[in-house]
Amino acid sequence: MKYCVLLRYLLVMAVLSAGLTAQSVDEVSSLKVTGIQFEVSPDIYASQNGFLQAAEGAVRRALQQGKADLLIFPEYTGVFFAFFDAPESLEGISSVEEGLSFLNRWYEAANLHDFFLAESGRAGAAMDSVWGSLAQKYGVYLLGGTYFARKADSDSSALQLRNRAVLYGPDGRRFYQQDKVYLTPFEQELLALSPGDLSSAQPVSIHGKTVAVSICRDTFFPVWEDRFHGADLWIDIKANGEVFTSEQAEIFRGALPERLEQLPGTVGMTVCLNGTFLDLLWEGPSSVIKVESGISGKAVHWLDRARTVRGEDFISVTLP
Repeated sequence: MKYCVLLRYLLVMAVLSAGLTAQSVDEVSSLKVTGIQFEVSPDIYASQNGFLQAAEGAVRRALQQGKADLLIFPEYTGVFFAFFDAPESLEGISSVEEGLSFLNRWYEAANLHDFFLAESGRAGAAMDSVWGSLAQKYGVYLLGGTYFARKADSDSSALQLRNRAVLYGPDGRRFYQQDKVYLTPFEQELLALSPGDLSSAQPVSIHGKTVAVSICRDTFFPVWEDRFHGADLWIDIKANGEVFTSEQAEIFRGALPERLEQLPGTVGMTVCLNGTFLDLLWEGPSSVIKVESGISGKAVHWLDRARTVRGEDFISVTLP
């Protein structure tokens, strides 16, 4: 008799344990992602502490709208970390040309490429300090946009400058990084950046979900579709350096919406930089989409969208 009681007890505990296990798996397997449409201006790049306060304010406002496991900042957000604590205020500088004159006075840099190359180590350290501390403080994964990173050319002694995205883990350390492959004319001609290696880009797993990242112009190329096939979420971080018009809206349509036509089931999130720096301007609405097939063909479904193409806003999606 006592063996029957013991057996019944073990069966009950097994059922309860299975229920708890299933519940914990459900909790872990969901992923809440929030994109921060971040607005920049010269004053927030005056110092690292000033930028940290601005970025943390955006993080807090994002989290006030709901819990998030992964926060996304757009392309170029960390590029101007190279100007932190400049010996002269940038306030009176209104163009890239004046910026070059400024660099020649203080940094002995002949061009923007040389300046960003010389400051890449400091900018990378600032990335780790700013984004790493926020990821750890709030216990989230955090994609801190991009910065210009220095990399040795394996075929020569030359140093390359690349547009690099960095994802930080909740422990504050670099979890994954990826270099932009298809550069814009601005990046090639004025900044003399070098392209990243396509083969080194790969999706990552966060809370059991497969997350892929592409950097702005990269998203226009179908070659990524094979690399990101089966991804649960495809994140496109953008710095669209144009006034957002109907023509720009059509150009956006050729990026992530077109890529997702070949990836059924993948959710897409575009996170855009907004604001100005020197005579550079960025606009564009952030969005969350999914492409689904219907009677009339494939159509884009908006799961969330920024309310403005100018200024701060937040978009989010939960992958159940």
